[in-house]
Amino acid sequence: MYLLFPNIKIAYDIYAHTRYVIKSELVKIAKSFKKREETRKPKSIDKAVSIAIKNRGKNGYLEGEVATEGHLILDTEERNGKIIVYTISSFGYFGFENGIFTKISGSGAIPTVISFSKNEKGERLR
Repeated sequence: MYLLFPNIKIAYDIYAHTRYVIKSELVKIAKSFKKREETRKPKSIDKAVSIAIKNRGKNGYLEGEVATEGHLILDTEERNGKIIVYTISSFGYFGFENGIFTKISGSGAIPTVISFSKNEKGERLR
């Protein structure tokens, strides 16, 4: 089952064997997903990480119709004018195969370190 939240550009894939979980339970689980509120990290870093993961992921996988990413920011630190972000991230391309929207290619959860620098205005850049 795939859950797509296009307004916040997030997709979740939920795997369960129907031998052990009935469809109505999967639907109940899917309906329990809510938009994650960012409370610990600034949105600008979160958005920058999202863009960086998508840009990097697009170069190494079989292309689909929609590129998605997911990440969890573990920590950030500022050092020598750079912002270092430690994440667990994943990337995926989704598309239709035989009329079914499915993951075409991508990664699993990968520990990732991303460095950002600031421009002369103090804005964060990749």
